[in-house]
Amino acid sequence: MDSTGGRVLRWPLWNTLARWDTALAGPFWEFSKKVMPANFHTMTDFSDKSPARQAFHDHYDVVKRIVPSERMLELKVQEGWGPLCKFLDKEIPGEEFPKLNDSKQFVLAHSLMWWIAFAKMVGKASFMTAVSGVIASVFAMWRLKYAVKIAAMLRPIADLS
Repeated sequence: MDSTGGRVLRWPLWNTLARWDTALAGPFWEFSKKVMPANFHTMTDFSDKSPARQAFHDHYDVVKRIVPSERMLELKVQEGWGPLCKFLDKEIPGEEFPKLNDSKQFVLAHSLMWWIAFAKMVGKASFMTAVSGVIASVFAMWRLKYAVKIAAMLRPIADLS
């Protein structure tokens, strides 16, 4: 997990980005904040001595204990179709065993999500800054226009003294 979830969750700004991107980063971050501590007792520590490793091994032991051996397959995906098809008593398909959702793809997908959320944050903040600038400029011009008129009205009074 240190090359997937642990790595991704250590990236900076997730909490901030989640507020700016409610379509992708927000749900991902909210889900992670609930699931990771509940299941792995940590958000970012997936080192060799991490509570996450112990939680994984504890869960694995529970599964091995409660599932009958004839109904359990301990599969290493690197072994391909063979053990899986034998266990299911099925023919081996003619196509290659799918290699989806590996750690590189996981990190790439979450990297794209992070950058999309970052771009949304910068874009929205820039837009809000521009709108604020326009409003401030209009207000300043309005005040200046009336300040010039007031100065023009006061000039004759100033000449009397």
